[in-house]
Amino acid sequence: MSVSILIIVASSALFVYWFRYICLLILDQRTCTEYASKVAVKANLSFLHVQQELAAGGANLAALEAAIHHDYRVLTVLLERAGGADSVERKLLAVDYKLMSLWFRMTRSKSSGQARRALGEMASIVNFYAIELAQCPVKT
Repeated sequence: MSVSILIIVASSALFVYWFRYICLLILDQRTCTEYASKVAVKANLSFLHVQQELAAGGANLAALEAAIHHDYRVLTVLLERAGGADSVERKLLAVDYKLMSLWFRMTRSKSSGQARRALGEMASIVNFYAIELAQCPVKT
């Protein structure tokens, strides 16, 4: 019985590690900021500003979180309207976004550093979505 529990715990830990590693690899893969900045300007999004604020040590994390959530909602709607099937990367990052949002809410009062890292990753996911949107073929 205890061996089964140990195997389940070890397997779960390895799965979480794998999931986090894959998500970070996906985010590192797409770093074309010119596409993201064009989408941010055209759609009036603020994720680039949020990334700058986090790098500069911005203090109002609640406002930054609200801005990121707004941008995420806008980009997911735009990506749905652009058509095409969801990529595996986008699906994985959608789950990661929700997990990082939960982690942010759990750590914002206890650990500002952990909350900032969660917000930073959420902003990177929104950045990835903006790049995806910029590269979507235009429907005719």
